[in-house]
Amino acid sequence: VADSPAGPYAFLGFVQNPDGTPMKKYICFDPAVINDEETIRLYYGTQYDYEEREDFSEHPEYLEKEVGMFGRSAEEILSYPDSIMGPVTVTLAEDMITVSGSVRHLIPYRVKGTDFEAHPFFEGASIRKIGKKYYFIYSSLLNHELCYATSEHPDRGFVFGGTIVSNGDVGYQGRRTEDRLNMTGTTHGSILQINGVWYVFYHRLTHKSDYSRQACAERIELLEDGSIPQTEITSCGLNVGPLLACGTYPAVICCNLTNGHMPHGSNRIYDSSFPNVTHRRIGNDVERYVGEIGDGTLIGFKYFAFRGVKRIGITVAAESGKAPLTDSVFELKVSEKGAPVARFDLSKTTEEWKDYFADIEVRDGVYPVYLCYSGSEECRLLSVTFFAG
Repeated sequence: VADSPAGPYAFLGFVQNPDGTPMKKYICFDPAVINDEETIRLYYGTQYDYEEREDFSEHPEYLEKEVGMFGRSAEEILSYPDSIMGPVTVTLAEDMITVSGSVRHLIPYRVKGTDFEAHPFFEGASIRKIGKKYYFIYSSLLNHELCYATSEHPDRGFVFGGTIVSNGDVGYQGRRTEDRLNMTGTTHGSILQINGVWYVFYHRLTHKSDYSRQACAERIELLEDGSIPQTEITSCGLNVGPLLACGTYPAVICCNLTNGHMPHGSNRIYDSSFPNVTHRRIGNDVERYVGEIGDGTLIGFKYFAFRGVKRIGITVAAESGKAPLTDSVFELKVSEKGAPVARFDLSKTTEEWKDYFADIEVRDGVYPVYLCYSGSEECRLLSVTFFAG
């Protein structure tokens, strides 16, 4: 607990039963709390689909996996009449650590035939109360998206609402899984209203690892009927509107980074080469950039407000051990399938950062910026600079 959201925090105690013993009902994982008009409600849990598989009883290794993951005995796991897994909730006493009610599932663990079937709960429980409606936000078992469910009650009656954000834009405007716009993988987060504007906070992945995560935010809409349409991933963060196409922006704010066959990185770290946000240390400084950019890579930034932009610069270097570049080119587009509006010849580029410039003629307006790379050797991208006339 702390007197300020910024801390410093002091340990209050573990969640306990009335007799003072640790409360271990269900799987104690990824907790979230809400002060619901002076009632403290705790939400937590995780979910895998082992017990819902038709062949669960025929494969003892499923149960063995649960025992290994949760540190519970097989007898305890099987003692639950519903399941030890799934999202659950319980109320706490005024001391905020003592259980004052019974623990219950928030939504059904067994999702087949329910509106949660295509987007089951996985982890990352979060709860919000907006008006008189409760919003349960969670990371789904698809492992690249935050979803939500709503109810008029804090502990029951939740109905699946939809996907709020996917870190590969999967599902957005019908985008297929195989057409993901980034390496996809684990994401967590929730929604928050700031100065009258609603945002979803989530994370994308860096360093070709499901365990390296870049904090992101996107503006969302809460419609009059209470629904939240899936939002597009962008480079804008908390900017409210598009970024101003003026000055220098780091390449690592790109929202789309794909070679056309990006992997799904659930609990994995990759050794194979593909474009990724990464870094290197130079003395006491950290240099962040997009690395391992190979032939056919698209690097997308959304969105920029162009006001009299006449020239664009990029800062590029050959990937380590790949210099000098010979036939390498970056083409810049302001629509995904449009014609290039600028071209950067990267011939003779070395492993040292070098600036390249190109004149551009684009009418004032709001556009995405796509850098499309072609070349037989890999390169790195540090930044993009806009020059207004």
